[in-house]
Amino acid sequence: MPVLGNTCFMTKKWTVSQNIIATILQAWALFFLYTFTNSVFSRMGNAVNEGIVEQQQISYGKMLVTYNAYYLSGILAGIGGFGLLYEKKWGWVMSLAASLTFMVLMLITARTIMTGHESGKTGGNITTHFIEAFAFAAIAIILTLKPFRAKYDPSLLTWLSIAAMVGFLLADKHLFGQ
Repeated sequence: MPVLGNTCFMTKKWTVSQNIIATILQAWALFFLYTFTNSVFSRMGNAVNEGIVEQQQISYGKMLVTYNAYYLSGILAGIGGFGLLYEKKWGWVMSLAASLTFMVLMLITARTIMTGHESGKTGGNITTHFIEAFAFAAIAIILTLKPFRAKYDPSLLTWLSIAAMVGFLLADKHLFGQ
């Protein structure tokens, strides 16, 4: 890998890998935001049919607060994938943070399904969530390999920013979410 000053040129293989990861994150963000929003509206429709809404136990605002970690993670993945596609450092940071966050969120969801708290509500199965968690772990590992670290030259502040984003979203999930 030729290096000129502080600029590191990634080989074509790594550039293609970066573009594939960026496209995967953008597609995942769109798919996830659409299906998750559909699921939330479906739950809200069921609540209306059961009379829960009239009793003031549930509202769109309450649903948004409950599931905002998922929405924010989807937005983070979409914007991060866009920045990564255009080889921006902030895109790399956001993509890595989104990958780590989705990995943990998928494991939490799988555990929730396993314990029976969400069975029948999510429509997903445990295997799917574990495969998704494994895929996001693989993306995070690839994004931290030497060619990416050399290209984006992360400082301690960069790593702390990634940890803060992941920590904020997971704390949000723990404090406000289900």
